[in-house]
Amino acid sequence: MELVAVRFTPLVIVLSVAAGLGACGGSNVASAPSTTTPLVYGKGELRNIYCTHSTGQTTSCGGLLQPPEGVSDRLTLASIVVRAGTTIPGDLVVINTSGSTIGLRDPHGCTPGYAVGLTNATLPAANAPGFATVCGAAALMLPPGTTKLPIEVITSYFGCANGSTPSGGRVRIRPCINGGPPPLAAGRYVAALYGLSLALPPATARVTLTG
Repeated sequence: MELVAVRFTPLVIVLSVAAGLGACGGSNVASAPSTTTPLVYGKGELRNIYCTHSTGQTTSCGGLLQPPEGVSDRLTLASIVVRAGTTIPGDLVVINTSGSTIGLRDPHGCTPGYAVGLTNATLPAANAPGFATVCGAAALMLPPGTTKLPIEVITSYFGCANGSTPSGGRVRIRPCINGGPPPLAAGRYVAALYGLSLALPPATARVTLTG
């Protein structure tokens, strides 16, 4: 029996930006604003973003929690048409109109994680970004005004298999190419904000991948 070595490539999130990288931004200007037509997590093009329902009426989709009052966000990307397999730089732009600095922590008091991944109606939910389960001590600080948090959108699969791939499972693991995950298929996708117990609103931007 041939052994299958599965290689996963979790998205590495650097959260030190919260300490002071982005209030009121820098010189980087993103050219692609997020979608103006709201997309609903767990439905339509975003139906493969997993949603959980707790007691009462609380719903968490994509690891996002109920945001504080006065906080909104959007995604800005350097480009919305790119070759599959490349990485798209951009920003998670958070606007705090509460008048006070807000420090975000997860329910355990740890630093919340954030990432942006591509999805559509056919891409498996398992291809969502992964997070390291390490409890950071710092809060994600949102001063009054606009804060830009840098992001990278990966346009490849997040995992691959060296050797023959198992068959019969619900999720097919793609073979590695040159030791790494293959690029996603050409087509239309939605870049969506994911979190690890992150109290921010959903944010999306449409992306087209070319072959």
